[in-house]
Amino acid sequence: MRRTILSVIVACLAAAAVQAQPVRRVGFRGDPRIDWRDPDPDRAGEDCFGNCGAGCSDFPNPCFGPEQYWIQEMLDEPQFLGVDYGVIRECDVTTGTVYLQNAFRYIAPMRETYHGFRTAGCQLHDNTCGTGWGILGCPWSPLFSCTLGREERDWTYEIWEPGAWYEPGDVIEGGCDICPGGPPCLAN
Repeated sequence: MRRTILSVIVACLAAAAVQAQPVRRVGFRGDPRIDWRDPDPDRAGEDCFGNCGAGCSDFPNPCFGPEQYWIQEMLDEPQFLGVDYGVIRECDVTTGTVYLQNAFRYIAPMRETYHGFRTAGCQLHDNTCGTGWGILGCPWSPLFSCTLGREERDWTYEIWEPGAWYEPGDVIEGGCDICPGGPPCLAN
């Protein structure tokens, strides 16, 4: 009986592992080459307390609720900050060749929302696990944890998010003093 329950729990967790929390981008404008930073789970309110899964992370939802994902909404036009010339983007440690690029930096106001799934059982788990209860607070029955107080929930914050796009710059052959872990510099 114990082995059957354990097998069911392992199968459920494996099935949940295929769920991924994609980032959905809304209202993005400006140069499409700009690479914008993804939302930061540490900035979300309450660290997504009570969410089924590990906070606002990509950890699988053990309750098989609705899809969990990030929405990143650009609130206004991106503002150009300037160009950083000679940004190291790649080092070939075998030859010591350094490939530099020029970074065109931008910043834009964003609203970042984690759309998750909360239950009373997941909140009870968050209240007790890691607070000195040790293992006694963590083995909640999935049925109990996932059936009480089920609701979809959003955690939102606003931030000025940086972004950049890159163009090729200089190539420095034998840049041993620039390329970390590259070949040693030969004395002249």
